[in-house]
Amino acid sequence: VAILGIHKEELSTKERKRSFLIKELLIIIFNSLIVAVFGFIIVALFSLFTSQTNNAGELIAPYKLGLVVGSSLFAGMFISGLLGTLLPIFFTSRNMDSDNASGPILTTLADIIAILTYYLIAAMMLVFL
Repeated sequence: VAILGIHKEELSTKERKRSFLIKELLIIIFNSLIVAVFGFIIVALFSLFTSQTNNAGELIAPYKLGLVVGSSLFAGMFISGLLGTLLPIFFTSRNMDSDNASGPILTTLADIIAILTYYLIAAMMLVFL
């Protein structure tokens, strides 16, 4: 969406960029919340019926696993959405081709950050919850 706005020159002024970024941020938050809630529900229900245990043989509460997956999905989607919005604008501000931002650079960055975010959140939550 950001690349299309750049090509149509809809992001030429600071005010237009600001309103575009606010609109995109709200969409990113909404999409991330929806996916996180569904992820939480699915994992919590699955773990409720399958009785998941940790390495010590202790039962893990279903809400904990659901919370880990839901918050990780939210964080990964949120960061990926921000990258997808901000990277083309950054490339354009540096007089670089913004189409490059939508290719392998964005995909690779989003995947790496999403995986790291998932493992970081999972490790922290399973230890501290």
